[in-house]
Amino acid sequence: MIENEIWIDELRNKIIEEDDKILFNETVGCFLTKHYRAAYILSWITIIETLKRKIKLFSNLGDSRATDAVKEIEQTEEQKLSTDRLIFEESKKCGIIDNADLSTISYLWEQRCLFAHPYNKQPEVDEVKH
Repeated sequence: MIENEIWIDELRNKIIEEDDKILFNETVGCFLTKHYRAAYILSWITIIETLKRKIKLFSNLGDSRATDAVKEIEQTEEQKLSTDRLIFEESKKCGIIDNADLSTISYLWEQRCLFAHPYNKQPEVDEVKH
């Protein structure tokens, strides 16, 4: 348990945005009580919401790619469609993430799809930590 608490504190110290800390703390609560599926899904939500916020920040700073991305994300959300893939792909186009990050996030998204839907697949502790 101490090992996990150290790992969690190290991660928490890297978080700058207060909104991200709120989601992170909820994720930690699930993780520590061994609700790994919920922890994984909340981790995913944290990633996507952070990227979305950064795209909006870039847009507010005048980045035309980000402004176009925000419009597309908002239009997709208005249609009640999933924006997860759109958000992480647009994050790459805006330079928020690089190719290595995109590869990792694509993998996490695929796993999130398995864990979030009724395939009866539960993540292992190491998958949540990843």
